[in-house]
Parts: sequence; C-alpha cells; structure tokens
Amino acid sequence: MSDRAMIPLAIAGMLGFICGLLASVLQLTGGSAVTVGLIAAVVSAGAALASIVGVRAERGEITIVALLRAGLAATLAVFLYAGMLAFLRDGKPLIA
Repeated sequence: MSDRAMIPLAIAGMLGFICGLLASVLQLTGGSAVTVGLIAAVVSAGAALASIVGVRAERGEITIVALLRAGLAATLAVFLYAGMLAFLRDGKPLIA
C-alpha cells in the first residue's frame, strides 16, 4: 500500500484518539462533544482529499478514490472518537 493511502488513515487515527481523549478528560457532553467529533471527521476527510493531489489518472478514477479515502478516514476518526468517549468518559469498556 502506498504512502498516499496510509497517511490519511494515520491522521484519522490520531485525530480520533486525541480528540476522544480530550473530550473525555474535559467531560464534554451534548453539542460540544458532537462538534469535536465533527471537526475530527472533517479534518480527516480533508487530509484524505489532499492525498490525491498530483495523481496522474483519469478524472473519474480520481473522484472515486478521493470519495473512498475521505469516507474511510472520516469513519475511522468518528468510530475511534466514539470508542474513546464510551471507554474513558462513560466507563463502558464492553461497548467501546
């Protein structure tokens, strides 16, 4: 797997973990917790979209790859974020 595909996933993993840790430590609930999760998802998707800049391929292929990478990165960040909230803030390790 190329570096272009791995770096957005690493960024998504780090953002999900760090944002989840910070939200858990600060005991964020409600709208503020959702806002932090959305920010992590948007930044992760942006990093994934930036990974296709300069790729030489057909326009349709680039669009498909960009959408798949952005969706996977955002989903990874959100699930890690939600897992960290469930595990650390709510104290439910089986749900996390």
